[in-house]
Amino acid sequence: MSSDRATTVLDLHGLTTIALVDAGRPEAEAITRQLGPLPQVDAANGDITIRFVDRLEVRGVLRPLGRESAYGDDDFVVMRGRRKTNVNVKIPVAQIGTTPLEIVAERGLSAVPYLLPIINLTLLSKGIVPVHASAFIAGGRGTLVTGWAKGGKSEVLLAFADRGATYVGDEWVFVTGDGSAMAGLPEPMRLWDWQLAMVPRLRDRIGTSRRLRLGAAASTARLLASAARLPLIRSSAPGDLARRLGAMADNQRSLQIPPERVFDGRVSVGLTPLDAIVLIESSSDPVASVEPIDGTIVARRTAATVVHELLDLQALYLTFRYAFPDRRNPFIESLPAVVERCLVDAFGKRRCVVVRHPYPPDIPSLYELIAPAIGLPADAPI
Repeated sequence: MSSDRATTVLDLHGLTTIALVDAGRPEAEAITRQLGPLPQVDAANGDITIRFVDRLEVRGVLRPLGRESAYGDDDFVVMRGRRKTNVNVKIPVAQIGTTPLEIVAERGLSAVPYLLPIINLTLLSKGIVPVHASAFIAGGRGTLVTGWAKGGKSEVLLAFADRGATYVGDEWVFVTGDGSAMAGLPEPMRLWDWQLAMVPRLRDRIGTSRRLRLGAAASTARLLASAARLPLIRSSAPGDLARRLGAMADNQRSLQIPPERVFDGRVSVGLTPLDAIVLIESSSDPVASVEPIDGTIVARRTAATVVHELLDLQALYLTFRYAFPDRRNPFIESLPAVVERCLVDAFGKRRCVVVRHPYPPDIPSLYELIAPAIGLPADAPI
């Protein structure tokens, strides 16, 4: 990306465009960290524009609403970003879900707050459904894996990556209104040490230095957890400190890894067919199982996960309504019903199975369990 701060328009699989205006290299790199590397297109503007400025201008006196946001005479400003960093970003909350939409941000931020939820609603307004899911192509067939957070979506993705599948998406996948096709974000994947330990070929791709870092973090976390449980200190200030430091060390037991490295360069670009849907759940039953399930049930459960993942945006909307009680966003207010209706239309006629497994799952065995249910061989690489 050029350093002369010209307008650059990024393309998300032909589904929507994001224009960066007056972005320096740090700002461009921040967007890439959020969304992954998106191709540039020759266009004058985008559906969503992010304009970067040295200092945010707001009409009237700025009135803080806690530490997270503030409002002026006409403008709503978000002041806290990812990991509680300080930002100054003007977001037109009443217009989210319409195009064109412009966000104005002060330079120097590490991420644009609420960018992905705004992209999600922009796509939904076009009939493209954002799904909290992972997805891959195997044997020429596209499979989407949905379910509640920590249910095993990423583990299924890793199991099929190890057998030669192609990456479509992790965390968020965008499905056409008729359910025939999908696309994902090429954003970095967060992988944990215990996941990589189950898939040696993937572990070897992250490099020796990163493996050593994960091992050191795991050892430190275990040591601090043991210290915090000692009878003499567990109820004391040193015990509290050990627990806090242990939690910090535990968070270092994961890595952000580009999908092209995890999938050895096999990353899908553009829309790909959607042939099967897997609803995955953890279970107290020690025996894993797989069986067909009605697509409408999958759609309604998936709608709940999507709305749950967008609760931060709905909380932002309530704060905005406090600031400007005469301004509404009917699209945000109708979000649960819209998402469920669109997913019933998209999933209703797709091939769907439900997989239940003990957690954490044995990652390699997930391939053998799921592959036959979606029409793939259970005992051979793809």
